Amino acid sequence: MITVATKIVISSMKKVASKGTSYVSNDGNYQGFVDKTWELLPLPIRLIGKDSLGYNSTMYLLRNTIFGNDDEELVVDEKDENTITQNILSMFK
Repeated sequence: MITVATKIVISSMKKVASKGTSYVSNDGNYQGFVDKTWELLPLPIRLIGKDSLGYNSTMYLLRNTIFGNDDEELVVDEKDENTITQNILSMFK
């Protein structure tokens, strides 16, 4: 189930990256993305709760980590995918 959640978050991060820097850096837009991604996660994960998992803070940390060094085009590469995986796993520890 955590693997499915990780794949969903990676896929969603790639989609939001395609919207560009101005979209991703806007907190309102990004929160909408975070909320939509949450709704895609498997029900047992959502039943644990956003606050218990630290979901929102993890997603904002990922925004800064994944997209913080991309000067022009936002990209989610293999290194970023590993970072996402590690952060998602850490939510369940």
